Amino acid sequence: CIRDSINAEYMGCQKMGLQARGGGGVDSSSVGGVYDISNADRLGKSETQLVNIFIEGVAQFIRWEQQLEKGETINV
Repeated sequence: CIRDSINAEYMGCQKMGLQARGGGGVDSSSVGGVYDISNADRLGKSETQLVNIFIEGVAQFIRWEQQLEKGETINV
């Protein structure tokens, strides 16, 4: 799965307008390779834009996960 294959800092989060952090909140470390994903931007975009950015990002993570399950490599 993604969390076991690549570090969240390099999962393309910034390219998608997202950020990864540990499950304990801001400045926390990942435990067991599990990350909390959220929008990088908080201001300057509408709620609709922020939700759509998040949905598109999660859809990309799912596609990557499916590729990894098939033994394929992913391009981040």
